[in-house]
Amino acid sequence: MKMEITKRVIDRLPSFYGAWNEDSLFFRIFDAFGKRFDEAQKDSFRTMRAHWVDTAVRGDLDKLGAIYNMKRKLGEKDSDYQRRLKVAIYEYKGGGTVSAIISLTKTLLGMREEETLELLENPPALVSFEYKLKSGDTWTLRSNSLQDATPTISFYVEAGNALFDTAKFDESTFPLEVRNPMITNLETKESIDFKGTISGGQKLVISKEKAMLDGIDVTDLISPMTIPLILRKGSKWQYNEAVKEKIGVFDKAIFDESLFETAVAMVRISFEWTAYQTATFELKVPRESLVRSGVSIEDLKGFIDHIKATGVRGVLTILD
Repeated sequence: MKMEITKRVIDRLPSFYGAWNEDSLFFRIFDAFGKRFDEAQKDSFRTMRAHWVDTAVRGDLDKLGAIYNMKRKLGEKDSDYQRRLKVAIYEYKGGGTVSAIISLTKTLLGMREEETLELLENPPALVSFEYKLKSGDTWTLRSNSLQDATPTISFYVEAGNALFDTAKFDESTFPLEVRNPMITNLETKESIDFKGTISGGQKLVISKEKAMLDGIDVTDLISPMTIPLILRKGSKWQYNEAVKEKIGVFDKAIFDESLFETAVAMVRISFEWTAYQTATFELKVPRESLVRSGVSIEDLKGFIDHIKATGVRGVLTILD
């Protein structure tokens, strides 16, 4: 069978040389040179392929891995090793950007061209804080978000046997209640007031649209129906209630109207809102792609932690 180089040379010779005859002297001479050229060309192609991760195999692929200090795992196939090396090469070129994280993850999972990944920057998360307070107490609150937040506020009055800073002389319980509770953002001077009474064991929930006291609509008792903002930078808040008619305060009491201090209800006030998390991204990966790749969730989480920028938190969500 004629070698490629031999054939190309003979085709350029005059036909009367008879070099096309494999038994001729001309053919044998040119075929000897052609075989050497063919082998040299194959060696050249092998050398070229050894320089590319996609085409290098076996020992050549191991040598490429040594450049990035990545050894082949025991029993790891060339195709799997190539995929890991390509991810490392992309990482050396620079990671941390949205496009780089998506590209690297798709390469690691061997995803098909039509399959997509979704990366959501500053994903929303439900945040809640709870404080146990009495009238006049203050605290500091910030939104932990990219922006100011409007919370849902809940007031829960402890039952009668839960007392704050008061003596209990017997085992009886007191009929605790809170009148006209109000909270104020001292930074913005915004406040919201409930013109009513919350008895021990009851819960008042104030949202953007309405206020409910143990399932009963009491929106008309809220003034104003605008919830103070929780500032991104943080601010000081204060809780107050109408207690002056129940408690005699030294050097301020009107003795014919006030009573000695008996019991003050402990009020649990909770704030709940949606925060857009700072320095955070959420990567949504189809479960089918993850299962097909053979990569575990733990390995994928570790991979994301490795390629993300320092100081940025990556959240992995698997989509069914």
